[in-house]
Amino acid sequence: MQLIIHRGSKQIGGSCVEISTPSARIIIDVGLPLDDVTEAQKPKPRLERGKPIPEGLAPVVDGLFAAGRKVDAIFLSHAHADHSGLLSHTHPDIPVFMTKGTSKMLLAGSIFAAQCGVPREHQRLMEPRRHVVIGDLTITPYSVDHSTFDCVALLVDSGLKRVLYSGDLRLHGRKPGMARELIRAVKSPPLDALIME
Repeated sequence: MQLIIHRGSKQIGGSCVEISTPSARIIIDVGLPLDDVTEAQKPKPRLERGKPIPEGLAPVVDGLFAAGRKVDAIFLSHAHADHSGLLSHTHPDIPVFMTKGTSKMLLAGSIFAAQCGVPREHQRLMEPRRHVVIGDLTITPYSVDHSTFDCVALLVDSGLKRVLYSGDLRLHGRKPGMARELIRAVKSPPLDALIME
């Protein structure tokens, strides 16, 4: 298993993580970067489907935003723009896995807030604790508490290595049982890596 953090290791937001094996390649989250205070005052470019992404806004990921090595699937932890904001610029043939709640949040954002949406034909709904198999990777979503609806952490298992991508989660929220359940679920066998923003 190879793990590449394309963005999100030195900043909060703009998460984009790749996990691959010889038979599978997935991307977890394709977020817009969050700006620092000085950047916040600059005018923001409007992102539109089919138009080039402004330089520096997207990480350089072969096959994700342009031609290149095949990406088998994109997995979203939740609908906040710093995790899903570049979806409209990803290659249109890549299926996007998300929870039903994330799908609804993206739809509402596309209708009422000019945010990106995902056409239904590219969506693949996933349910917490139900495995999704892509090549030799098994991806299992686990519900986590966050400030938006239907967020998940993602456990990726190749049979030899196990990686947990936490997405955004909180331990102090209204649903502390979710964190306890996640910890129980990933405790054994031990994780090889934990990726947290």
